[in-house]
Amino acid sequence: MLEDIRALKEENRRLKEENELGLRAQATLMDDLRRLKQENSAYSEKLDQLYRDNTNGNLMVKQKDTQIMRLSSDLESAKLKIKSLEQTIEMMKLQQSSAQTQSSQPLQQDAFTSPFASPKRFSLSRLSLHELSTRVDRLLIENGAAFFNNLDETKSNSAEDQSDTGFKSASALSADAPTVTESKNVGGGEENWRKATEVTAQLKARIEKMKQRNRLVNR
Repeated sequence: MLEDIRALKEENRRLKEENELGLRAQATLMDDLRRLKQENSAYSEKLDQLYRDNTNGNLMVKQKDTQIMRLSSDLESAKLKIKSLEQTIEMMKLQQSSAQTQSSQPLQQDAFTSPFASPKRFSLSRLSLHELSTRVDRLLIENGAAFFNNLDETKSNSAEDQSDTGFKSASALSADAPTVTESKNVGGGEENWRKATEVTAQLKARIEKMKQRNRLVNR
């Protein structure tokens, strides 16, 4: 009987030890489970972050592709504009070369017969800007001197001959100077001079416009 009791006590002690070992193992397993859950949560967060990064990367790639397409289109447009500008520059060079060739040839004597002659008599585009400006300035100076000399001569002839109407031809001007349109009377001289000045100013204005256009093209 005592042996049975001792055996039961021993069995009970052994079971308690096994139970304690099981509890310790269970606690260890619980700790491992918590650790694994935490690691799983961290990995899940990293995976979500990777998904977000991948999505953002795809969006950025699409944006870059769109930018590349737009830049390619802008590049093609720029190439077309450059080509157009180069063609324009070549045309301007050809026109300038042609104008210099034309200006280097002797001008006909009647090329500038009047400061307000018809535009059909000459073409501004066939003259270089510097040459045209110089000729307009010379036109103004020579017309002023020649006109008043002619006006004084007309007054003198009118005083000597009352039957004369005061009409005087502008052929008294020099061969190199442009002629002024004939006056019907002595009082019309100032009107002719005013008209000549206005036409000269118009010519200079056209020259300035041509210069501005050339400067804009050169930019």
